[in-house]
Amino acid sequence: MFKIVKITVFPLLLLVLSNCEKVLPYAGEDDDRLEINVLADPDTTLSMYVFRTFSASEAKVTSMMMTDYWKYVLASNYNADSLIRKDVVLSNAQAKVTVNGAEEHQLRYDPEKHNYTCGYRPKEGDMLRFEVTAVDYPPVAAEVSVPQARRLEILGTRKFIDSKWTSGVHTEEGVIDWGTDTVMSITLRLTDPASERNYYRLKIRSAGENRNETGELVYYSFSDVFSSSDVIFADENLIEGCWGWPANFSNIFDDRIFNGTSYTFTVESRQRFGDNTHVVVELQSITPELYYYLKSIMLYRITDQDSYTEAIQIYSNVDNGWGIAGGISGEKQIIYF
Repeated sequence: MFKIVKITVFPLLLLVLSNCEKVLPYAGEDDDRLEINVLADPDTTLSMYVFRTFSASEAKVTSMMMTDYWKYVLASNYNADSLIRKDVVLSNAQAKVTVNGAEEHQLRYDPEKHNYTCGYRPKEGDMLRFEVTAVDYPPVAAEVSVPQARRLEILGTRKFIDSKWTSGVHTEEGVIDWGTDTVMSITLRLTDPASERNYYRLKIRSAGENRNETGELVYYSFSDVFSSSDVIFADENLIEGCWGWPANFSNIFDDRIFNGTSYTFTVESRQRFGDNTHVVVELQSITPELYYYLKSIMLYRITDQDSYTEAIQIYSNVDNGWGIAGGISGEKQIIYF
């Protein structure tokens, strides 16, 4: 018995729901396939990354076989040129997107950003089909719909001093968060439509600005870590904390416990150091594919990738290849401390 390991640039995810898994046949050592990653967001024009994948024996960077992508990025001080530009990114692919089965747009390679772009800005409700071909690789395709943004109301806020705060670090139940001793409690209400399954990601960013005497921005401090005791954030699969988040906590959830109703919950966000401190609240409606992708990324981050551990199934909705095509929509609201 042996396993063939495919190395991908962005660890793609997921979930062990049998009706969501995709098993691709392995035809031999030369059976390399394309990986595409695209996020359809009405806030910006379309862009897509196109990568080649390779077996572990071909890996140009040995550390990629030992760590996940983010550990590699951190170790290389955010300089992934040698791997990304030379060995993984494909610059000669042919890529297009078809909108609602009719309108076609070619995606052109951008040598500065190392991705493929076009001028089309997706709209809520769009059905998008991406197709990519490249010499020596089987063609790949993926479809995704752009979800409708859902209503999120800010019902109230309350600031308080955290008596457990010491030396700028707050540690409680696995949460590690640099910031001040001031916390904002925010009460929110989500309105969910009935007769359909909906998927969400809640982003709560606490931020502060640090400027010099002339008013020039020196650096921008922020944290996306927030806390809440509400059941919608509970995830029993995440048995360990990671990157400041506690165990059994996920900001990615679905509407199974409040489908078709209005749901009220409370979150807490710690104030950053600096001036003009504020909290950005954003409820993102996400596609099921992106939900499964993000969930498996979170699971991948806390799992030891060794010969004694069952490999995490990476979710993909790309036909004949790997990667993720996801859709997202939402609105941001700002609350100042």
